[in-house]
Amino acid sequence: MNHHALYASQDILGVMNKSYGTVHSVFNNSFNVNFGDRLVHFGAADAGLVPFGISLDKRGVGALLNVVKAGDVVYFREDDQLLMFAGGGMAISLEAAVWFNPFISESSFDKAVLKKNMQTLITLLIQEKWEAGFEEDTEVLIEAIVSYSPWMDDHPLLKGVKDLKGFLSGHSNAKGETLLDFWIGRGKGLTPSGDDFLIGMLALLAASGQLPEVFKSTIHDYIQTRGSKRTTQVSLEYLWYAVQLKFGSHVNNVCLALINGNQDDIYREASELRKAGHTSSTDTMIGILFGCQSIMEGK
Repeated sequence: MNHHALYASQDILGVMNKSYGTVHSVFNNSFNVNFGDRLVHFGAADAGLVPFGISLDKRGVGALLNVVKAGDVVYFREDDQLLMFAGGGMAISLEAAVWFNPFISESSFDKAVLKKNMQTLITLLIQEKWEAGFEEDTEVLIEAIVSYSPWMDDHPLLKGVKDLKGFLSGHSNAKGETLLDFWIGRGKGLTPSGDDFLIGMLALLAASGQLPEVFKSTIHDYIQTRGSKRTTQVSLEYLWYAVQLKFGSHVNNVCLALINGNQDDIYREASELRKAGHTSSTDTMIGILFGCQSIMEGK
């Protein structure tokens, strides 16, 4: 039976031009397929578009999840844009898919608008009790980001916030590799909290045109040389695209709402991001907030 993809990232065509792929991991609402050393994500469009993903309607994803299992072989026929799953007699047609570019657009911004929108985001995170995956409460993390206090030096995560801010501003002697050892792979789950945090930060700084080139190159080199030893393959894939300034649609939309939007825009886009994953979304949002504060402090 053929299912029709609704959206597909432009980046995956080159990835799928291998002889075949294998199902890497299967979850409740999505699955991933290995093509060579890269992943392709399959999920529902209303969960957001993934920078290395193919999105279908919920019915199509559900039907595929009923039959695919880890290790199944997947073939891509480029001539007719068809992905065939050897195990369950299923196929996905890409012929009618909308191909999207996950690259985040750089936008001009006004610091006064960004500051106001930051406060809206902080209020939202605290009032709606967004739960992070870190060992510290969300409210304490926010305090460390916007108003660091000396007592926080005794808390490794909070001091990590301070050290990262210093590295971004160029006012720290910390080594980039040591700093990334602290953040990447920190926390549990498919995408550890530290990775989600960094992705949110990278997205906001990239969207505002304020991402320091030295940090971008540092994290790029780190991912290439040490990433696979520090975090999960799925999380590494998100980071691999993030250093190319390519992010999921929900993350892109939150960043653009903060830079140029209003309160309604922020609440709407934050709500959409939250649906994609509870603590993971919070960790990403806190990283976005960190990026905002870095701009307020002049990077």
